[in-house]
Amino acid sequence: MIKLFILLLFVTSAIAETQKVKIGAYPFPPYVEVKDNKITGVLPEIIDILNESQTDFHFSLVLTSAKRRYVDFKKSRFDLMLFEDLSWGWEEARLKDKLQASSAFLKSGEVFITAKTKGKDDSFFKVLKNKTKIGMLGYHYKFAAFNSDKAFLKYNHYMTVTDSHESIMKTILNDRKDIGIISKDYLNLYFEKNPETKKQILASSFYDQDYNHRIIYPKDSKIVSKKIVEDLIAKLKKNSKFQSLKKRLTTN
Repeated sequence: MIKLFILLLFVTSAIAETQKVKIGAYPFPPYVEVKDNKITGVLPEIIDILNESQTDFHFSLVLTSAKRRYVDFKKSRFDLMLFEDLSWGWEEARLKDKLQASSAFLKSGEVFITAKTKGKDDSFFKVLKNKTKIGMLGYHYKFAAFNSDKAFLKYNHYMTVTDSHESIMKTILNDRKDIGIISKDYLNLYFEKNPETKKQILASSFYDQDYNHRIIYPKDSKIVSKKIVEDLIAKLKKNSKFQSLKKRLTTN
């Protein structure tokens, strides 16, 4: 009985020492996909890898939105975010100076897409002026100087926004807009699931912007430090499951 009590004390102590860390997540396919308030995609897989690879922290996800994430960060609804970049609206939200960004743990980018028709080639994407476009609500695009305001995009770039990557694909497949802007990783996985569409879509050979996916967190965080975050990234990069995941994303 005494041995059992000691064992329970040890287990309880170990659980108490594990620091709970909340990670903010907003719809950003294929990294974060949300259906019926259930989060799937690359990020939950990475969270599983991080939780399996160490015992100091237990990571969990908190759902937010692309536009609401700044307010939620201010309210401390979560401790950090993955798949982020400080150029994506954090300065406008007056948070950039209060945040720290990690080194990149994954790289990709956004490409332009259009319905494939005779005579179209990569040069079609070189001139964007006066072409109708569709992108994601709350996202920041380099060609638009990272301004995500709906009215600005509409009147300066002939651009509408939606809350679904699938909606962007359907719009372009039905040739209802000249250009869509979409994550290359999402496009790769979409073609994998819908191989017949690869012949119907022309994608630019260049990015609108490169993604250097980073972890962002408060500079004055009492939970994580630069060393802790960089150590976690180092462990992640060495993990075989992460390498398999990375290969799946970049396979055309």
